[in-house]
Amino acid sequence: MLALFSESSIVVAEEDGRIVGFAGNKGNYLAWLFVDPARRRQGVASQLVRAVVAGLSGEITLNVAYDNDAARADSSVERRRFLEIWRASASE
Repeated sequence: MLALFSESSIVVAEEDGRIVGFAGNKGNYLAWLFVDPARRRQGVASQLVRAVVAGLSGEITLNVAYDNDAARADSSVERRRFLEIWRASASE
């Protein structure tokens, strides 16, 4: 995972000099999206995704962890027109 991170382009969201989130991609794979729990549901993730996607063209892929209930409950995936094409079970 460290290799993927080091090979990714990263965008950082800051507030008052503090990092409150980051997103990153490797090619057209949106590999990273993290927002400080205290800053969730405030548009930070949407801004980060917009910033990453703006620099990409063509089909964009991403994974959402099976147990990431917050991401699955958030409609931003649908708003960005990402389409779920496969869902792994918790044991995979």
